[in-house]
Amino acid sequence: MNFRQLIKQRKLIYNSRFISHVNRNHLFSTDKPDTVTLVANTTENKDCSYLWVTFTCIASEANPPVYNYLLSDDKDGSSFSKSGSWIAKISREGKSVFNCIAYQLVENVTSTNLLTLMVNGK
Repeated sequence: MNFRQLIKQRKLIYNSRFISHVNRNHLFSTDKPDTVTLVANTTENKDCSYLWVTFTCIASEANPPVYNYLLSDDKDGSSFSKSGSWIAKISREGKSVFNCIAYQLVENVTSTNLLTLMVNGK
């Protein structure tokens, strides 16, 4: 296997700007997260007119690591979090669909699942 094939196969990137105490010219492997999953835990109030929701976006190991997460829904837009966690009060009546994106230098990865939450009106 020649060097060019090795680079394609292993996604090695030559980075001459990377300064290491071992070697100025360093080869390192980069990988996007294999999976990104959105999880939600909900708490309803007595009359079901709103939900408290804790969203967590979980990304598998990546190199370099995920540096930011984006939670988005079909009605209110989006919100960033470095930790991948959000707490939200959802009071609009009806169905809302959520997903998350893990931001990483190799490739941003969208969650493989969509979460649908339903709030009943008063």
